Amino acid sequence: MNRMKCTRCRAYADFANESHNAKYCAPCFKHHFLNQTAMAIEEQSLFKKNERILVAISGGKDSLGLWSALTNLGYEADGVHLNLGFGEDSDKAQAVCEAFAEYNGLNLFIFDLEREIGCDLLKLRQGTGKPACAVCGLVKRYIINGTAKAGGYDCVATGHNLDDETAKLLSNILRWRAHHLAHQSPLLEETGSFVRKAKPFYRLDQSEIRHWAKLEEIDYHVKKCPHSKGATLDYHHEAMTLLETRMPGTKRNFLFGFLAGGRKEINTEIIESTTCESCGEMSVSSNCIFCRTIKDKGQLPDFQRWWNNQSLR
Repeated sequence: MNRMKCTRCRAYADFANESHNAKYCAPCFKHHFLNQTAMAIEEQSLFKKNERILVAISGGKDSLGLWSALTNLGYEADGVHLNLGFGEDSDKAQAVCEAFAEYNGLNLFIFDLEREIGCDLLKLRQGTGKPACAVCGLVKRYIINGTAKAGGYDCVATGHNLDDETAKLLSNILRWRAHHLAHQSPLLEETGSFVRKAKPFYRLDQSEIRHWAKLEEIDYHVKKCPHSKGATLDYHHEAMTLLETRMPGTKRNFLFGFLAGGRKEINTEIIESTTCESCGEMSVSSNCIFCRTIKDKGQLPDFQRWWNNQSLR
């Protein structure tokens, strides 16, 4: 049986990366992983070492892996976890986040949806006619942005990886969502009331992040969301994975080519924004989609009060 040799140091390798046409031993893989993360941060100017970073932590391998990588690279980053109110599943995810933060001496803030606004995600979804994933994404973006503003953070970092970004790109192209395509980027600059958003893992795929979590002995929550069944983005993930299996490097070429030139060539109308009359956030109408969703189901979160309570702990 032929044993793989590390492309970088020629020692025994235990990880093969087809898209890079490379094989790595554990130390060289860690170097590769951190180098790809650092390259993403530097090439896209995501954030600087002296800036305050808030990492959105779900409890999965991507978000915990990102938090781990950023601390390995010398960044000071806090975490925020949103408990969506899915009972035992949400409690387990929160426990994993808390254990990781405690073990590594990191600051983690917990935003409990039911406690702070009076209802869980499923109640928020009722009557909207929208899939659970759509409502979940809306709520997470709103809550995490509000948390970052209340805490005075410069940037929100998320664990979206190469697989996520290529699936999203394929979805937007198939539906020709020009506005979404024009704004698909590892970096979303601060705009109005929206804090800067960054995706430092856009150069890394799921297998690389999974291997990083294994080497770093990260205990992460592995159960798939019980309410995401039938999500169309899953099919786009499968399509891109099939292409990658047949033609290694497809995902990287697809996304990097788009970011290098394709995105700039897309013409889209500038959507005029205003201020939501209820919460004061930027919106395309007098009432933002979050306020329309929460109407008659709960109360708007008081982020500053919540943050002050966190700071006093």
